[in-house]
Amino acid sequence: MQTALIDDKGKWAEHHHLKGKGKVHDIQNRLGSVEIDLARAIKAKQVDDHDDDDLDNLDLANKIKKLEEDFGRLLKAKKAKESKKAKEAKKAREAKKAKKAREIELKVKEAKKAKEAELKVKKAKEEKEAMLAELKAKNAKEAMLT
Repeated sequence: MQTALIDDKGKWAEHHHLKGKGKVHDIQNRLGSVEIDLARAIKAKQVDDHDDDDLDNLDLANKIKKLEEDFGRLLKAKKAKESKKAKEAKKAREAKKAKKAREIELKVKEAKKAKEAELKVKKAKEEKEAMLAELKAKNAKEAMLT
């Protein structure tokens, strides 16, 4: 059974099943069959397009998820870096405070030593003056006795 209505030369072919009274009925059946095939093809195309859309949506969802994960990692790394900087800054401030405290302590010790040296000099001066006064008194006493 042949299904083509047009022969190789482009003319309508007369097929044995199209002869006679059933010609119109057969053409209508064939047209209905072609319409059904066309509807099936359109539906298959829509399903394929829908599947492609689903795949595209899935790809987009995966890309979005990956971007969110990357962003989360970057944000976590940034926070860790900021935390590290803050710790280093705090450590530097504490080291600076400790250095300043040592400098102050050293100045206090130096001031204390200077004060002690000053007191020693004063005491030595007083002892010297006392000895001179004693010597003068002794010389005055001897001068009176002589």
